[in-house]
Amino acid sequence: MGGFGDDEGAAPNAEGRWFISTVDPAAALSKLPGLLLKDKVRLVTYLQRQSIGGMGVTWALPELMSTTAELETAIESAGERAIPPHPKGALGNVMDGITGDRTPASYLTASILLREF
Repeated sequence: MGGFGDDEGAAPNAEGRWFISTVDPAAALSKLPGLLLKDKVRLVTYLQRQSIGGMGVTWALPELMSTTAELETAIESAGERAIPPHPKGALGNVMDGITGDRTPASYLTASILLREF
C-alpha cells in the first residue's frame, strides 16, 4: 500500500539517479559555534548513489527558489548522471549563504564545514 514503485519517485536508489536529500544540511549549523545561515537562504543537498559509492553536492539558494518543484526541475535538466543538478538561483558558493561572527574559531569552523560539504 502506498510508496514509490521501483523505478519512480525521488526515493534513494542505487542506480545512479540524483535525488534530493531529506536531511537538512543547515541543521549542522546549530551545533557549530559562530556560524549562522543567512536570512532567507536555504541549504539543499542532492545525492547520487551507486552500488560502488556515490556523490553529493550542497547548494545555498534563496528560500523562494527552494521549492520541491524547482529542485526537481534541476534534476530533470541535469541530464548526464555525472553532472550534478544546479538549481536555478543557487548562489555561486555554498558558503555565500553562511555568515560567521568573525572570530578565529568561526573561520576555522567554516573551513572544516566547507570541506565536509
